[in-house]
Amino acid sequence: MILQQVWTLKVDRDESLPTDVHTEWIKYHTQLPLLNVALATKISRIVYWTDSTIVLHWIRSSSHTLKTFVANRVAEIQTKTNTSDWRHVPTDDNPADLISRGKTPKEFLCPSIWKNDPRWLLQSENYWPVWSPTPVVDLPEQKKTICLRTNISDNTLRHRYSSWPRLIRIVARCLRWRHKQHLSAHLTTDELTAAHNRLIKILQSSRFAPEIRILQKNRSEDVGGKLQPLNPFLDEDGLLRPKHPIILPKSPVTELIIEQEHRNNHHTGTQATLYAVRLRYWPIDGRSQVWRTLRRCVRCCRANPPPVEYLMGDLPEARITESRPFTNVGIDYCGPFYIKERRDRNRRKIKTYAAIFVCLATKAVHVELVSDLTTDAFLAALRRFISRRGYCATILTDNGTNFVGANRQLQELRTLLQSDDHQDRVQNFLADRQIQWRFNPPNSPHFGGLWEAAVKAFKRHLIRVVGTELLTFEHLNTLVIEIEAILNSRPLTPISSDPKDPPVLTPGHFLIGDTLTSLRERDFRTVPSGRLSSWQRIHQIKQHCWSRWYREYLNELTRRNKWDKGKHNIREGTVVILREDNVPSMQWPLGRVIKIHPGADGIIRTATAQAATSILDCGVKRLVPLPIHPDPDEAERPHGAKEVTNDTPDSTARI
Repeated sequence: MILQQVWTLKVDRDESLPTDVHTEWIKYHTQLPLLNVALATKISRIVYWTDSTIVLHWIRSSSHTLKTFVANRVAEIQTKTNTSDWRHVPTDDNPADLISRGKTPKEFLCPSIWKNDPRWLLQSENYWPVWSPTPVVDLPEQKKTICLRTNISDNTLRHRYSSWPRLIRIVARCLRWRHKQHLSAHLTTDELTAAHNRLIKILQSSRFAPEIRILQKNRSEDVGGKLQPLNPFLDEDGLLRPKHPIILPKSPVTELIIEQEHRNNHHTGTQATLYAVRLRYWPIDGRSQVWRTLRRCVRCCRANPPPVEYLMGDLPEARITESRPFTNVGIDYCGPFYIKERRDRNRRKIKTYAAIFVCLATKAVHVELVSDLTTDAFLAALRRFISRRGYCATILTDNGTNFVGANRQLQELRTLLQSDDHQDRVQNFLADRQIQWRFNPPNSPHFGGLWEAAVKAFKRHLIRVVGTELLTFEHLNTLVIEIEAILNSRPLTPISSDPKDPPVLTPGHFLIGDTLTSLRERDFRTVPSGRLSSWQRIHQIKQHCWSRWYREYLNELTRRNKWDKGKHNIREGTVVILREDNVPSMQWPLGRVIKIHPGADGIIRTATAQAATSILDCGVKRLVPLPIHPDPDEAERPHGAKEVTNDTPDSTARI
């Protein structure tokens, strides 16, 4: 108002005010302090609201982690305010957001959050918005924290050479160059000895540094650890010795020394190699170090290939499923056995064979004599078996390649089993009767361990009874059937010493009281025997036999008598030795695994290997992986190690 009057009167800035205007200004000026009294409001707490989550993260973080511009302002805010008083407000409830968006005066007059505060602001603090901070992976304006780590790689000469004498000579040449000695081209004994001592001293200093410092202070009684029983001392060259030998720690250099002594002694065993090493050195845990090093010797592996170990698999469904005897069978041949054509003195010897049929569920055995190794003779024996035991669902046999290299008779059997005509005729015969024929992997007789055991038991009885005597066909057939009855009387479960226990369960219990084409009968196990007819009583006894088969026999099968540990490193690309029977191990061919076939439990038991001229499917028991690379539980040789061989013909540097 006063400024308006001055402008109306057109008073210049340098002129004095009129008296009435001046009086009015003095009156107004003296009353200005009264405005503060009228507007006096007590503020007990200040709450700061922002809709920027990034700003809240800045304020609640340490300012030194932010860049300079932001850090200075955040530090000032943290100094003048309490960080706990800063809260987050949604953008829709933030009146300051309207100003930052550049609203026009007309828009401010419209009903909005600018004229009406958020409703929750008038309520209790319990109803205010609660902000749950979420972690921010990349916060803007935040300094980057860089952590540097230096890997100290063991760049020793040992990792570049795999021969101990060659490593000594390389170090000797380096020492000669360091001392700038221009001698003859040949290294002297003193130079080789100095290089040897320098390598050993570096090795001992890297592993036994605390013990060496203690011995340098003449406090040998304070030496602990694995050196304490050795009572070591430092010789004039600064080498650790227990008496005469030089102490060697566990290291790749120690492996080089062991490998060299192993080759010098023409690939002796663990004990002899350890003795040769200890003539000059004393390796810590020497026996275990020598054993691990010898396991990686390729020449020793080829001379005595170790078997591949894997966990024994679960029993197939046919072994643990209740079924009629001989529903699923395994077949194998044995022989030849010689019989005489007639009872005359001048008789002629005739070959005969035995076909063994084994029930997979009950271990029942059926034996048929076969006159020769022809398809007609095999089909005739199969017809007799089906006619006496009933149709079967599955027949399992060996592949036949396990007879390679055996005697002439087994070679004939292999030729029969692998001939196309034999397989076609047998397949057609079985297909017409809806019987499935399956082969085990080649060279894997342990896949048919059930019928292999039956063959062994049958031959055991037959050879002990017959000996060298020649029987006629009738006598031999009678003896074979009697042996079959004996095999079917073998107990399936452990024999109890309590006379009150029921008789032991045998395969014969499942072969009596049932017709070949019988249907599944009613369950009589819970019916009192006095209410059953004689026919029903027979079926009840058989059903009790099956109950005992579940309770007693199957429990025995769950225990693995062997192959209870599985450990092998056969995978695609593994270089292996292919086992061959009746062939020296050093002449076994090499191959490479091109495909593996894991079982239902994930364990690899069969694989496909490529040899020089063929591709073979075989069980991993027939494969021996070469120790080209160490096992995972052993110290691995660093990547990029060069292979070095000695000049001697029998040197076997690691591949």
